[in-house]
Amino acid sequence: MLAHSQHVVVPLQCEPLALQTTTQILRAVREATAQNGSLVLDGILLTMLEDGNAVSQRVAAYVREQLPAELLFDVAIPRTMASIDAFAAGQPVVLRSPDDPASKAYTRLAEILDPKLR
Repeated sequence: MLAHSQHVVVPLQCEPLALQTTTQILRAVREATAQNGSLVLDGILLTMLEDGNAVSQRVAAYVREQLPAELLFDVAIPRTMASIDAFAAGQPVVLRSPDDPASKAYTRLAEILDPKLR
């Protein structure tokens, strides 16, 4: 799939097990970039970030400390009930609950990726 792509965003859930796959995912992106010179890693997106969850916050802090700032988006997608409900219903949270913090974060990401959306 990456062999025919132009851009890639790597979502990283703010959960300890997700950290174990980060190196493998970045290695796969690097290998795909070697085969597809037009592929650009737009960044790593922290997702499922839970306010009030110490483990989730520690994972996010660890990622921000360990990875270069230019690799990380300055927006994180929070875990909200609206986003969980939208996923369960097979609907985009931005359409189902546009005022939800997760929707606003996805909208901000879209603006970062495509400045014409601002």
